[in-house]
Amino acid sequence: MRLGLYDRLGFAKNLGQAPPPATSTISASELYVYVTDLDAAVENVTRAGGRVLDPLRKRDWGDEVVYVADPDGNVIALARPLS
Repeated sequence: MRLGLYDRLGFAKNLGQAPPPATSTISASELYVYVTDLDAAVENVTRAGGRVLDPLRKRDWGDEVVYVADPDGNVIALARPLS
């Protein structure tokens, strides 16, 4: 399986039309991704222009998770299992 994420300009280029305007600074959905190095993943997001929405912490469901938003406001949960 593959999943592609790209900025709004890339979306417009691929489809030949601009996407609808964002109505908020973040999306109402999230992409939940397990990563081996959370610090490096957060650094990659912020270096690309994204921002941390909720810092890394233990979550009730058994993962450590940091929530970030990419430059287009897509919410990404970067996670690793606690055990």
